[in-house]
Amino acid sequence: MGFIIGICLTQIFNAISKTSSLYELVGFFGLILIGALSVILLFLYIEYYYNNRSNSSLNMIPNDIITPFIRQTIVFDDVSYKNEDCSTETYRELQNYMPNHKYDSLKVEISSHVHVPEIDDIKIILDGKPQKGNEFCFNNDLCHKTSINAMSETPLQMRIFDIPLYLKPKKSCRLSYSYRSFSYRPALNGKDDYTQIKIARLTKKLTIEIILEGLMKEKYYLSKCNPQSEEGGSLEYRIFDGSDHRMFLEEQNIHNKKSEPVYYDDRFIWEIKYPKLCYKYRLYFTIKPKEKM
Repeated sequence: MGFIIGICLTQIFNAISKTSSLYELVGFFGLILIGALSVILLFLYIEYYYNNRSNSSLNMIPNDIITPFIRQTIVFDDVSYKNEDCSTETYRELQNYMPNHKYDSLKVEISSHVHVPEIDDIKIILDGKPQKGNEFCFNNDLCHKTSINAMSETPLQMRIFDIPLYLKPKKSCRLSYSYRSFSYRPALNGKDDYTQIKIARLTKKLTIEIILEGLMKEKYYLSKCNPQSEEGGSLEYRIFDGSDHRMFLEEQNIHNKKSEPVYYDDRFIWEIKYPKLCYKYRLYFTIKPKEKM
């Protein structure tokens, strides 16, 4: 390749030499050199600008502990068909970037206007090892609060507890907790319902899944919620901040990035890359019976 380039440059030099004086030749190559230097300096400036902007943005984001992945899966199955309950599993990965300190525990909040599980009924798996909630967790508490954007006037029930991790510096862990509850009984009765995840730390990807299995899949289908009179259209998803105020700009960003939920009769899936810190991502749904043939 270098040999070919050398021949090409020689030919160009010879062609210019036949038709140009020495001063013109020097001026020609001078312009080429100035142009090449200008292009190099431009690329260096662009790289410097974007690196500084990226570093400045990262400096504003807490990254001592990050969550590469969060997934919440809600499953309505044969037991749901009989008992009007469902299973909920939340899985997350955590990475401790602090060089000299452990990350001792993770605070978990489970909330519902209908029902939250007892700590005894929560199954925890930490790095593949099953744990019992009542023996493993601490600071277990049940409290109530109201929300200005709630779909029900019933106070919000909250189960709050801490899961010990003792995550060593620069190490990672995999954690899941699951339980059965009557939290989504309104959806099972054809009423508007929702699930939501609050982003508490830097997260690379959030996934929310709602699934019908067995008899539920055979006799029912998942549906978007009824239209809201003031806006029209189906009630699909909403994003709120820590004060439960709706974040319209982030919703528009989700739409522009084509990161909206995907809907099937037996499965709703919502995948969001780099969800915003402290925002609540809420997916609405209901369950309706299939028409008899």
